This record gives sequence, C-alpha cells and structure tokens, in this order.
Amino acid sequence: MKLEEIIDKAKSVIPEPKSLRAQLFEDCRKKFEEKKDFEYLLRFIDERGLEIFRKYEQKAFLLALQLFFENKFKDKQETEKVLEKWKNIIQTKGTTEFIRLLSKELNEAIEIIRLLEKSIGQMRKARAGVQFQESIKFLLSLYGIKSEIPTNNEDKQRLGYIDIVVPSVAEAFTKPDKCFFITCKRTLRERWRQEVPQATVNQRFYFVTLDLDVTLNKICEFQEKKLIIYLPTESYNKIVEESKDGKKPINVSYIRPLGELVTDLKN
Repeated sequence: MKLEEIIDKAKSVIPEPKSLRAQLFEDCRKKFEEKKDFEYLLRFIDERGLEIFRKYEQKAFLLALQLFFENKFKDKQETEKVLEKWKNIIQTKGTTEFIRLLSKELNEAIEIIRLLEKSIGQMRKARAGVQFQESIKFLLSLYGIKSEIPTNNEDKQRLGYIDIVVPSVAEAFTKPDKCFFITCKRTLRERWRQEVPQATVNQRFYFVTLDLDVTLNKICEFQEKKLIIYLPTESYNKIVEESKDGKKPINVSYIRPLGELVTDLKN
C-alpha cells in the first residue's frame, strides 16, 4: 500500500465535522438541563470537542501504524504484538509522546506519522473555527434565541467578518438596527485586527472569544472600533482590575462577561 493510501485510509476513521458536532451538541444538551450557564456550556463544548477529536486522532495514528506493520511483517501475530505496544503508549502518554518515541525507536515509520500529523493538524484547525461559531449558535437556540450563520457567498461578502446574525441574515439587510452582529474568534491571533468589523451607527456589534490572554491594549483597540467584547470571567476580571490604575483608561461598557451574552441579546 502506498504512503498516500495509508494516510487517506487512516484519516477516514475521523468522522465528518457535522457528525462530530451532532455528538458533541447532544452531550451539551444534557448538560444544559443541569446547568444553564452560557460560559460554562461554551467551555464544555470547546474542551469536550477537542477531547472527542483527540480520540479519533489516536485511532487514525494507530490505523496508519497498523497498515505500515502489515506491509512490514508477514506474521499477523507479530503485527498485533507490536501494535499493542504502541496502542498502550498513545493511550497512556498521549499523541506527542507517542510520536517522539516512535521517531526514536521506529524511524522507518515516522514519515507516514509526520505527514498524517500535519494533515490532521489542518483538520483540527479548520474544525475548531467552524465549531466555535456553530457552538454559539447552538447554545443561543437552547436559550430560545434565533440566530443564523451566513452561508452563501453574496451574504458573506456583504457582511464581511460577521459570523452570526441575531435573528437572521435577511433582517441584517432589511432591519439592521434591529439585529445583533456577532464575530466569533476562539482566540485572538496576530491577524485579529483584520478579522473584526468596524461598528457603525445604530448597529450592535459583539465580539465573542474564549481567549484568556486578552490584554488591556487589545481592549483599547476594540473600543476604538466601537465593538463590545465578551470575555471569559477570568479575563474580564483581570482587565477590569488592570484598568483601575488609569494608565490605559477604558470604557467598561465595551467589555462584558461572557455569561452575560444571552441576557444582553434578550434585552
């Protein structure tokens, strides 16, 4: 079996993102019955989503290794014996240590694993961005708030970096003053300035993040764009405390605890 075939077959064990989200949201729905806390639930989805993906990721690495061993060993029992060793390593020590030990002890298999690691990393990154938007939309629906993610190219182009519109994309163009425009970024990367809109008069623009490393400088820049940013409680408290020295005065009305998003959208 060729290297590309091994990688493709290994990746096939990872379900489509939509299927993964369905499993994840079902878990979250059960949590919602126990604890109706928006920030807690968003964190739960984020952490649980990564946990689920990691499990499938490990299955992909093990399948790639199995296919490699089947090409290497003619004896099926020998293949199972060696594979069991690496299965135990990845399950007990994690993927990073698995790859490190593999490169040290089984260098001939590392090319396959490295290429698979790169490909899965790209899948993970793409999944995380879409999942964050879909997670917020899903949670809002649990609270009875209608929202919509722009899907067609024309709407996306007109709305720019807006990820979610409350209550609908259609009303974003017919009744913009009655809508909420939400941009969602799990973390603030270096290019975040190019990925947030500039708020306009009589329109409400919100920015939602799970980033725990938001600085006072970034908050000042959000303030310049007239954007209200919703932060995890830990980040919110830190920013409020840091702003008290007056060196970088901020208007606290532009920062909100993440848990207040639902209340603000309903008011």
